[in-house]
Parts: sequence; structure tokens; C-alpha cells
Amino acid sequence: MKPRKKNNFWTFIFSFCPGAAEMYMGFFKNGLSILTIFCIPLIITGVLYGGDYLAILSVVVYVAAFFHARCLATTPDSDFEALQDKYIWEEFIDGKSISINTESAKKWGAAILIFIGIFGLFEILRDNLYSMLDRYGVAGREMIMDVVDSIPRLVFSVFVIVVGILIIRGKKKKLLDDEHE
Repeated sequence: MKPRKKNNFWTFIFSFCPGAAEMYMGFFKNGLSILTIFCIPLIITGVLYGGDYLAILSVVVYVAAFFHARCLATTPDSDFEALQDKYIWEEFIDGKSISINTESAKKWGAAILIFIGIFGLFEILRDNLYSMLDRYGVAGREMIMDVVDSIPRLVFSVFVIVVGILIIRGKKKKLLDDEHE
């Protein structure tokens, strides 16, 4: 289906759901990728106990998606005809290829599933610990609960820092390799 401008009223209404206006106009890859990027922080927030601060990312994506849809809807017809349906991240890489092999994708997918599973097990253990603390009336129960509640945020924060450092090291190594060539 060729993307085309549609009814302005419905485009405006669909702009309130990230990605929906883009899909309404026929930009399915674009709309689906925006909707996915909007939902990922919400899913992580739901899975990660105490990760509510990640929902802020969804608010940022929500606002950006609204204005993206409005800009797309008000694009002059001559420019609109030239637009292509691409994933949103393709707009930022400017034709550079991103090479993700199957093995790498499997490793990252497995790591993410393990990470989510660990947090799920942690919640089960935490709930059982709280039940035992309540049942036996342990002194310092509130302090123990506060410490236990902060563990997922600590682990997630360390994980984000480590991934950030690895990305910076990889970028630095690539820059040094480019200079030597």
C-alpha cells in the first residue's frame, strides 16, 4: 500500500497514539517502530520492580511521536510523495548499514530473557521473604524491606552503566582503528 495523506481530523485523533497516525497514512514500518519504542520502557517498568523512572522515556517518546505525526501530516504534497516507509531508527543512521548477525541477536535475546527471568525470581523470593518477616515479627523489618526493594534498581543501574561503558569502548576502539588506517 502506497502511503498517502488522509483525513486531517482522523490523522489528528490517531496522533494521540504513538505510531497510529503513521500507520493510518500507510507508513506501517514507521508507525510500528514508534509504537514499539514507546512500549519497551513501559514493559520494562512493569517487569522491573521499582523501575518506574523508565516510564519517563515513554513520555518523551509519546510527545516526540505526536509531533512526528503532525509534521508528517502537514508535509507539503510534493515532499510527502518522496517519503518512504522505513523504521524510525533508519532515519537516524543515514543509509549506514547496521550489521546484526543471527548469533549476536540470539545472544542478546537470551541475555534479555535471562535478565527478565532473574528479576521475576527475585520478586517471588522477595514476596516470600516479606511474608516470613511479617509472620515472625522480625526487628528491623522495614529496613530489611527497603534494602531488598532497592536491589533491582541497583542491579539494573549497574547493568546500564556496564553496557554504556562497553558501547563507549567499542566506539573508541573503532575511532582508533579508523585513525590507524
